[in-house]
Amino acid sequence: MSYFRCIAVVFIDKKKRTDLIAFTCLVMFFLANLNNQAVAAQPTFPVTQKTAINITHKIKLNKDCHLTFSWGPWRPYQYINTRGELVGSQIRLIHHIAGRIGCKVSFKKMFFSDALQAIEAGNIDATSHVKKTPERQKFAHFSEFYSKDYYAIYVLADKFHQYKNQTIEQMLTKGFRLGITKAHFYGREFKTIQENPLLNKTISEASDSYDNYPRLINGEIDGFIDNPFIAAYAIRNQKRQKHIVRHPTNFFGESISFMFSKKTVDLEVIHAINEVLAELKTDPDYQKKWNFRL
Repeated sequence: MSYFRCIAVVFIDKKKRTDLIAFTCLVMFFLANLNNQAVAAQPTFPVTQKTAINITHKIKLNKDCHLTFSWGPWRPYQYINTRGELVGSQIRLIHHIAGRIGCKVSFKKMFFSDALQAIEAGNIDATSHVKKTPERQKFAHFSEFYSKDYYAIYVLADKFHQYKNQTIEQMLTKGFRLGITKAHFYGREFKTIQENPLLNKTISEASDSYDNYPRLINGEIDGFIDNPFIAAYAIRNQKRQKHIVRHPTNFFGESISFMFSKKTVDLEVIHAINEVLAELKTDPDYQKKWNFRL
């Protein structure tokens, strides 16, 4: 007999209401109340999404591998720390990938323009933070992308109001002297400007992006292009926050890859590197861990 049926019997058919039935009803009421309290006391847990598992198996190459990468000072991606060690998020990524595929790495310091020539000649094996272009594909292989680049223009703080409402085309038309880095590809949008004879007359190159900072301070140029992430570090380290500021103009560049000499690096190595990169990019914390935009 259920608890509710018991109540019905008591109130509908009083002739059947005996002491035994009354006692049974009381017992059933007590037990039902205990059961309700037990259910209410059970903890509830929020439904959480399953955390992605990072696979860290090694990818075995069929032969010994040693890669020589070029590098240049470019905080926070690659630089020498106070202990004389080559560090930075890009160097860390290279070491991580090399360890995963069982490959040794070494580094050779050189300007980016010299690194491109060395890769073409087969004098070094690889470099990093490179955009894939048809010209470069003639002599180099490229990994899958591991970041996306973008750029901004930087000017003197006391000239900011003079330029802030002008586009880069308007500034160049008026004789704005723009500093860029030799052999650097800033994306298709800026490539069009570089190839326009009406706009490129006052664009000048520096061997290294850091050379443009003193050139601006010394009045040799009116502004320069750099990666905002890099520029923020450089301006802060040089204590020039009050002197160099960012212009509103942005250039969105291309996807960033590792570049390898066709003369010295087999496709097997690049395929193994791509496997590691593909796995790393599935991590939702990839940008936070490696300081690269996707």
